[in-house]
Amino acid sequence: MVGSIFKIQSVVEPESDGMWTIKLLLCSENDTELKELASYLQTDMLKYNPDLTSLGNMLREMCEYEKATKCFQRHLNQLDDKNSSEAACCYTSLGDVARAIGDYDLSITYHKKALEIHSHIPNSDQLISIAYNKLGAAFRQKKQYEEALEVYQKSLEIEQSTLNRNPESEGIATTYYNMGILYEEQDKYNEALKYYNQSLMIRNKYLPTDHYKIARLYSGRSED
Repeated sequence: MVGSIFKIQSVVEPESDGMWTIKLLLCSENDTELKELASYLQTDMLKYNPDLTSLGNMLREMCEYEKATKCFQRHLNQLDDKNSSEAACCYTSLGDVARAIGDYDLSITYHKKALEIHSHIPNSDQLISIAYNKLGAAFRQKKQYEEALEVYQKSLEIEQSTLNRNPESEGIATTYYNMGILYEEQDKYNEALKYYNQSLMIRNKYLPTDHYKIARLYSGRSED
């Protein structure tokens, strides 16, 4: 059974004995939904290149923040050009780790540094848009909601106009989702619902039905 994949069919909360009951269904190799999800994840993993930053990003996703930080800093120290796009990506990753451990001021500093570098590099609009989204998340978690909204709007503006993106692109869906979180935290539920729905409508069109980005829109918010 090693390597087998199961679907969760039901979860029953314990009444008295403290034992949860979870009913699983063994997936077959011919499961259509499983094939669709596996294909998407295999494609998604191609974004990882064999370098220190990619290793650091994988460690960050595993919550190994200290090890991830060492990878990013080592990669940055090895670069001859500290104002390159590669350096900016290191600062972005360091900002992600700082935000994950709750050091929002440091996260803001790193993301602003990444933005500064990207702004001087031609054809970096997409990376600038991503950096604005990440900076917005740091502002939001620091409860600086006006600043967060301002940078989210800048990201959306770049996605919609500068990049001439399809109005149903992943970048726009991400910004809508993050704006939904921002409004929800301020108890502005109508605005939050509007942006969550816009994000969901886009993602339903190009992501597998079992993708975690769709699941969390139904089950509860989490950082994009």
